Amino acid sequence: MIHLVWDNTNSLPVSGALWFLTALFIAEVIYFVLNKYIKNEKIRTAFILAICLAGNNVSKMSEFRLPFAMDAAFVGVGLFHIGYLTRRCKDKYHIERFRGICILLITVLGIMTYLSIFRNGIINMRIGLYSNIFLFWFNSVGACWTGLFLAILLSKYKNKFALMVNSGLQRMGRNSMTYLCMNQLVISEVWNAVISWEEVADYIVVGGLLFSIVVFSFSMIVLFLGDVVISKMDVKFIVGQ
Repeated sequence: MIHLVWDNTNSLPVSGALWFLTALFIAEVIYFVLNKYIKNEKIRTAFILAICLAGNNVSKMSEFRLPFAMDAAFVGVGLFHIGYLTRRCKDKYHIERFRGICILLITVLGIMTYLSIFRNGIINMRIGLYSNIFLFWFNSVGACWTGLFLAILLSKYKNKFALMVNSGLQRMGRNSMTYLCMNQLVISEVWNAVISWEEVADYIVVGGLLFSIVVFSFSMIVLFLGDVVISKMDVKFIVGQ
């Protein structure tokens, strides 16, 4: 029970997603309260910035961890606010009308985020590991914006491939809890399966990048199929929906 409610599910088998559920709930409550009672956006943003920095640095300042993944929730409040500001700017300036700008942003942000992710160290919000905090935020926001602009761009094309990719992105967004609850187990099993395939593993493990791409690709296929099965069989309660 200590590991479940206090240690962010450390040392618990196949339960890595549980910390995220408590963190998400606490982040939603905090963000709701701040929006309700602090009407001045600049002051509210300053509060959110302070909360985020506290969440990023709890594990750096002490080995003590807040219960129910509260330090991760503090970081999540910042991600909520960035999402809110992004949505507001999108609605205000109607970015979807500017196809050329979307292509430019996808290209520049995609390349910069890709390079920056490999520049930063290991990230694990569950245990409070962020490596370089600036790069963590840059990569998080950059990856989200790249995905957003890609979805906006694809929504303007009507060919079969664009519609298929855009539909897949939308499905992942709608059923994100399925991917969240299944991702650790699926990635772990796919990783082990690829490693055990010696003839291929000896080739793709070199450098690590190709290996990660292969594991990611197969994991996404398995997660997609799992999502389809769960949706078709109407057993979403398995993943808390």
